[in-house]
Amino acid sequence: MGVHADNWGMMLPRMVVISLLLSTGAGTQELIPGIEFVNERLRIPESTRFDEGNYIESGVGLSFGVDKRLTYFAGEYEEAAQRFETSVRQFRYKAEIWVYLARAYFYTKSFDVARDALERAEVLMPDLAGTLWQPLLASLQWEIRRRAVQQQAQIDFYSMGREEVLTLFRLYLFLEDHSAASDLLVVSHERARMMRERAKMV
Repeated sequence: MGVHADNWGMMLPRMVVISLLLSTGAGTQELIPGIEFVNERLRIPESTRFDEGNYIESGVGLSFGVDKRLTYFAGEYEEAAQRFETSVRQFRYKAEIWVYLARAYFYTKSFDVARDALERAEVLMPDLAGTLWQPLLASLQWEIRRRAVQQQAQIDFYSMGREEVLTLFRLYLFLEDHSAASDLLVVSHERARMMRERAKMV
């Protein structure tokens, strides 16, 4: 199915944004091969501050394992985030819990909170900054940029639903791409105006 000529004027600015999102990474850390934020098989190293004896004695090891299976892997990400927050309050130096906490927030679309979780972990365990936290932050940024591209393409070529627009708007704000966010609002307003005018003609 071809694209109607009237739509090209609104689509071209968005296609330019997609190209820029794919090709640039201004303000982000460098991606490190093998360190992927969403990779569930990622090997997560221990901090030098981790004490296995204290970890076992605290009971967090057992509760974290149970919570991960019953909430996170079951797709109950909001509940998982709450339980992981409890775990990191009880035992702060288990890097794996912080990673899963950030992922749980990511899957609830709380992108700023996901980033904050990684930054909090970096403050507590700075020895893992270069090998884990900074690479994960870079990967998180890249993953959100990739999702913004996918969302923009869906809006441009398939739909313009309110929820899709709001989701994309939040992604642009997270990426601090205020120009793209503003442009999205302008395009949305223009499309709404055109729909109102067409409705009057029926």
